[in-house]
Amino acid sequence: YRAPASTAGDLAPASTAGDLAPASTAGYRAPASTAGDLAPASTAGYLAPASTAGDRAPASTAGYRAPAAALGKKSIAACLGQSSRAKAGKDGCVIVAWWEGDYQEGRPRVTVGYVGENGINPDTWYAADEKGQLVEKPDSGVKE
Repeated sequence: YRAPASTAGDLAPASTAGDLAPASTAGYRAPASTAGDLAPASTAGYLAPASTAGDRAPASTAGYRAPAAALGKKSIAACLGQSSRAKAGKDGCVIVAWWEGDYQEGRPRVTVGYVGENGINPDTWYAADEKGQLVEKPDSGVKE
C-alpha cells in the first residue's frame, strides 16, 4: 500500500507515482495525477483536472469544466461536473455528465462511451452535446 496524496486548497496539486497510490484535491484549479497501476486520481474543484497513467487507474472529476484523463489500459475517466470532457486509453471508457433541458425543469444525465465501440477512440477528448451524444472535444488551450 502506498500513502495517498491529498490537498484542499485552490491551485494546490496532488500527485503520486506508485501502484495503488491515490491522489485527490478539493480546490479551484487544483489538479490530481497518478502514475501507478490501480492508482486513482480525483478532484472536486472548478476547472480541476484529474489524470492517471497506470493500467486500471480511474480518473474522476466533480467540478464544473474539470477534465478527466485515464490513459492506462482498462481505465475509466469520469466527469460528473457539467461542461467537462474525458479521455481514456485502450479498452477503457469515458463517462461524461450533461444537462437535459433547462436548470429549472431539466435533470442531470450521464453518457458512457467504451473505447473501441461506436467510434470512441483511445486518447481522444470527448464531451456530451445537448442531446447526450459523445462528440470529440479537443483541448482548446484556453486558460481561465
